[in-house]
Amino acid sequence: MSCPGSRLIIVAFVVVPVSVAATALADPLIERIGIAGNHRVEADAIQLQISSRPGQLVDPTRLRADVHAIWKLGLFDDVRVVTEDLPSGAARVTFEVEERPSIRKVLVAGNRELGLDKINDVLDLKRGVVVDIKAVQRDRDRIAARYLEEGFSLATVDYSLAPAGPGEVDVTFRVDEHAKILVSDVKLVGNRAVSDRTLRGLLATRPPNALAFLNDSGTYRRDALERDLAVVTAHYWDAGYATIKVAPPALELSRDKRRMHVTISIEEGPRFAFGKV
Repeated sequence: MSCPGSRLIIVAFVVVPVSVAATALADPLIERIGIAGNHRVEADAIQLQISSRPGQLVDPTRLRADVHAIWKLGLFDDVRVVTEDLPSGAARVTFEVEERPSIRKVLVAGNRELGLDKINDVLDLKRGVVVDIKAVQRDRDRIAARYLEEGFSLATVDYSLAPAGPGEVDVTFRVDEHAKILVSDVKLVGNRAVSDRTLRGLLATRPPNALAFLNDSGTYRRDALERDLAVVTAHYWDAGYATIKVAPPALELSRDKRRMHVTISIEEGPRFAFGKV
C-alpha cells in the first residue's frame, strides 16, 4: 500500500482494531492532510472527524483515533492512512477510504398471500442511502413479524445483496410464506368454577366458522392467543379468583403443518371475597 518515500502508518481498518507500524526513528511534522477514495461523501464531512492538523508531529496514536472516528461514520468498508515524505522534510498525510455501496432498489420476492403494500408499510430502507446490514436485518425481521401478525406462523424471510452498478446494490427480501395455520381445536383443562362455554366465548382463538373465507376466522395467531390468556385471567380476577394461574398454552402442530391444536391449562385457586373495610 506504500510507495518509495512513503511510510505506512495505519493499515486496513475494517472490522478489527487498527494496527500501527512506525518506520521512522523520528516523527516529522505534518505539512498537508488529504482525503482520497471518497465519491459520494464530502471531504469536509470526513475532515471534521480528523483531529490531526498541519504543523503537528505525525502521531500514530492520534492517527489511529482519526481512523476510528472516520470508521464510526458507518459510511465506509475500509479506512487507512498513509504518510509520504516531502522534499521539505515534512510529511503529507492521506486518509484513504472505500465507500460502502448505496441502495439502488429494494425488492421483495415470494410474497403471494400478503400484498406488497402491507410489506412496504414496515420497510425503513430507502433508495440512495448507504447500505447498513443491521438496517437490512431489521427490515427482514419486520417483514417476518408482519407475516406472523397475518397468521403465517411458519413464514421465513431471507435477504441478499447484489451488485447493480458502480457503487450500488439491490437489496432483495425473499419470502417463503408456507400456508396459514388454522386452529384445529382449543382444549381447556383445570377450569371448574367457570364453564368451557363461558371461557370459549371470551377467546378469539377458535376453529374457523362457516364465514372463515370472508373474515379470516380460525387462523392461528400467537399474539391473539396471548391476548386470550390475559382475557381469561382478567375474567377470573373479576370473579374473585385472585391467585388464578394460566399456564403457557401447549401447542401441537399437525403433521401437514396446517392445523394447530391448543391446550390451555388453568389453576383456579380459591375464591376470595371482601372482608371488612
